Amino acid sequence: MSETFDLVEKGHLKPISPIQLFSFDKIPSALRLMRSSKHIGKIIITRASELNLKVPVCRASLSINLRTSVSYLIVGGLRGLCSTLAIHLAKKGAKHLVVLSRSGGGDQRSEQVIANIRALGCEVHVIRGDVTCVNDVRNAFQSTHVPIGGIIQGAMVLRVSKLHTESPFVRIPTDRKFQDRPFTSMTIDEYQAALNCKVQGTWNLHNISLEQDLSLDFFTMLSSISGIYGSKGQANYAAANTFLDAFALYRQGLGLPACSVDLGVVVDIGYMAEREDLRNRYDESIWHVIDEKALCRIFELSMHQQGGTPINAQSAAQMITGLRVPQPSDSLLSRDARFTGLFSQGRTAGNQALDHRGPKDLESILVMIRSNAGARAILDTTTQIMNKYLMKILRVSDSLDFARPLSAYGIDSLAAVEVRNFLKVELRVELTTLEIINSLTLISICERVVKELSKMK
Repeated sequence: MSETFDLVEKGHLKPISPIQLFSFDKIPSALRLMRSSKHIGKIIITRASELNLKVPVCRASLSINLRTSVSYLIVGGLRGLCSTLAIHLAKKGAKHLVVLSRSGGGDQRSEQVIANIRALGCEVHVIRGDVTCVNDVRNAFQSTHVPIGGIIQGAMVLRVSKLHTESPFVRIPTDRKFQDRPFTSMTIDEYQAALNCKVQGTWNLHNISLEQDLSLDFFTMLSSISGIYGSKGQANYAAANTFLDAFALYRQGLGLPACSVDLGVVVDIGYMAEREDLRNRYDESIWHVIDEKALCRIFELSMHQQGGTPINAQSAAQMITGLRVPQPSDSLLSRDARFTGLFSQGRTAGNQALDHRGPKDLESILVMIRSNAGARAILDTTTQIMNKYLMKILRVSDSLDFARPLSAYGIDSLAAVEVRNFLKVELRVELTTLEIINSLTLISICERVVKELSKMK
């Protein structure tokens, strides 16, 4: 130390330079420079000589107030998204939780969550029951010594088990499992099984809460973005979530609290986190992934939307999450006028359609056909257009081998539905999914497309 001070006194050791000064109102710029790791020397935040400095500040986060004199009912068990929300309620001061699920807990994951909740000083009562059975719901409401003060409806059915067959609404062999499939090949039982836990179950929760004249702080329903945009092979699930969106508006029309939360891609917990094949369907340039922290924040915002002064009254009944803003120009959402506002400013509904590659591609093929261009040139153009599209949905970086069948690239019935929809909407050509799956090569599909388009000239 003595030697160091001696070097300083003699001027051999000097302050690090250069020094870049930023005033308090330029703190974001200073942090961006530091984050870039391209600066040399020191970054100094200073008031400098400015006397009347106005510094931008972030608005304080809204907090939630939970009553200790009521219970909060969670429908959906403690193994998925509801487990995160249950722990979050306990952290925020809830003292009584009631959990209704078909399994009733008992598994390792649920027991760990229960232990965590109780460690936070919160009582948790797990009840085995089916939300589609009104008596099970009534039992859940009556099982606690304090009244229910809030509800999270997180029930979801995508697979069939023995428990499901006990419901009066669904009768399916116990050894059968749901698989994603097009609506046209979906049985009525498969459709209703996914529908009833959200439709009939939500009606049961609503009616029993009115029957007992309860004053609820919130009635939050975990819906999905699939109810807005759709989901390949899950028309039943999408329809169920669309009902939740409408039901929230219905309850608010009655002067009752309600909010449907359309969740996007949740990455680290829940059904989506366990299904890599589902996650791979979502392009991260379009969809913004949601982690547990964001999920809890979204839930808190849904509670504020149900208060006396919602954050945004126009969207108080429905929150849509997980969409990136702005959307990339080639986003599949650009086909739907409802999503126009998600794109960069300056794009209108009129010029957006022209900017999308599909109509341009259709026009280019038709122009070649009308001008009697060579058959080979028309086929080559069509093949290139289809190749670009298939590379996008299959998420491959290399061009497809035009001589190979599409099945070689993993085109199943669900992907074939998407290809069929593209051909119908963008190129106005109708092919069946079987024709797409059983096609010998990409070229053979393109030959069929050219043949159909030739009839339009």
